[in-house]
Amino acid sequence: MSEPFYVIRIEGTRVSCLGEQLIEILEEIRPLIENLMWYTCHNFATTKVPHPENYEEFIPIRVGNSDAMIDLCRNVDQFESAVFLGLPSDYGDSLNHEYFTKDEEFRDHVNTALEIIAFDTQYYEINSRDFNIIKKLSSGIINNELKIKNYSLRFRNKDINSRYEQLVKILDWVWPFITAAVWYSCDLEEFKSRKQGFELKRIGSSCDFMDFSKNIDHCLPCMFFALPLDWDHQSNRKYVTYDELFRNVENSILQICAFNPSYFDIETSSYSIMEVISEKINN
Repeated sequence: MSEPFYVIRIEGTRVSCLGEQLIEILEEIRPLIENLMWYTCHNFATTKVPHPENYEEFIPIRVGNSDAMIDLCRNVDQFESAVFLGLPSDYGDSLNHEYFTKDEEFRDHVNTALEIIAFDTQYYEINSRDFNIIKKLSSGIINNELKIKNYSLRFRNKDINSRYEQLVKILDWVWPFITAAVWYSCDLEEFKSRKQGFELKRIGSSCDFMDFSKNIDHCLPCMFFALPLDWDHQSNRKYVTYDELFRNVENSILQICAFNPSYFDIETSSYSIMEVISEKINN
């Protein structure tokens, strides 16, 4: 089983991307990131004292150790956008690759232990292969000011060639959470044509979905949504767009996506589901 890659989104309950909020996040996981060297780029913020101008460029510039990173945040009222890379070693004054706040999800700089993105004053996105970081944040920052919006995970099983067998494993792991769910999918032909939106099509119960998924090896791309029994398809938003995958299907229990034959992307608002999947993958 390959090492999974985790992404979580953290929002403020009233306002997001504050400097003091990022300090809280960093302090919570500090024992796990103490030895990292931090770099930043695409960094625009409302500050007490102006940032160095080169922070706004797309090439990451060295900030320093965790103390320097926290000092930077103390100077910030709110980040408009920013990319922060935590590396296990000092790679000099700058890195040699450009980064943007809205690059492809699950991007993975080969040497990055942790990536934090501040996006458009809306949320912080935490990217890491270390589930201990996700676990620490999940137990530590749940308060009146910060909340974790959703958990995402990408993984591939090198030992199983059939995507159906991989999907059955995932469903097996999370079955207690989805026994009462109703499953929907996006119209795959409609998706391939890259139309404006993709209407959700009802599949049925989790057992129905298990039968349906037998054909998944011949379907690419695939998007599936587990929703509560009382989810009203007619009154809720019917469409998910390519640019906002998973983001606008309210109250979903679990979402599974495969754009590539070699991996699955999983998203949920439930830490318990993500913890179970992580434990199974790593055992």
